[in-house]
Amino acid sequence: MRRRLVLVLVLASVVGLLASTLVYRVLSEIAANARSEKAETIVVASVNMGMAETITSQHVKLVAWPKASIPSGAVRSLAEAEGRVVRSSIVAGEPLLDGKLAPQLSGKGGLMPMLVPEGLRGITIKVDDATRESGFVLPNSRVDVLVSMPRKTGSQERISKVILQDIGVLAAGQTVELRDNKPVLVTTVTLALAPGQAEKIALAQTEGKLMLAMRNLRDNKVVETSGVTAATLAQWREQFLGGGQAALKSRPADDRDEEIQRLRAKVGEITMNNEVLLDRCHRLEAGLPLALRRRSE
Repeated sequence: MRRRLVLVLVLASVVGLLASTLVYRVLSEIAANARSEKAETIVVASVNMGMAETITSQHVKLVAWPKASIPSGAVRSLAEAEGRVVRSSIVAGEPLLDGKLAPQLSGKGGLMPMLVPEGLRGITIKVDDATRESGFVLPNSRVDVLVSMPRKTGSQERISKVILQDIGVLAAGQTVELRDNKPVLVTTVTLALAPGQAEKIALAQTEGKLMLAMRNLRDNKVVETSGVTAATLAQWREQFLGGGQAALKSRPADDRDEEIQRLRAKVGEITMNNEVLLDRCHRLEAGLPLALRRRSE
């Protein structure tokens, strides 16, 4: 009786194991077919990468990505990614996009040509010491370019004007140049400009002094300005002062004005008493009695 029971249990276990194995294989094949139909392999970053970093096999990996969610321009093979230079920061797990990578021109002309967008030119300008000290201009910043220069040729009158707006910064650094036979540290910024803009900034840098104004990365609105001269500033000052005086004259007298006058008188009294005390201290230090001071008064 016991042998029959054991035999039945063994057969039941074998049949159950075979059934489980068969079901597992069927489900695995179904899942694999589903993955192959709905996912594709793309290249993603395995580590964080900064701008101008060259991609190696240690930086990237292949990952199955939902086909419907694959971004446009995604890199599909490791060979296509390796050796490329990163144009902007990439975080770990982010798909590699062709637009964020420099063209496959490693070793031809150095790094900077890879960072210049097609159709634009990289122009390097010298900026003032304030920009160097603050260090606020960094790669990928957006800036406006202002120039301060003579209004007319040979004229002493100067004008300040915004000549370029919403310009991308490619690089920022420092270089050394000789002035009066002494090495001087100079801050330089490389901008991405269209050919026409490059001509404009080349002349502005020769004729005047350039300054950069930081702008919000989401603000790409171009604002028309007429420029500012010393006469314009003087006019604004007169308008401001005139408006302030008119406001004071039109202000009605009230209890606060009386309180202000009373406090001013009190301050004057305290100041006078302090002067008297200081005078007496000086006389005592000089050995003169206070009585003589009173007679002299």
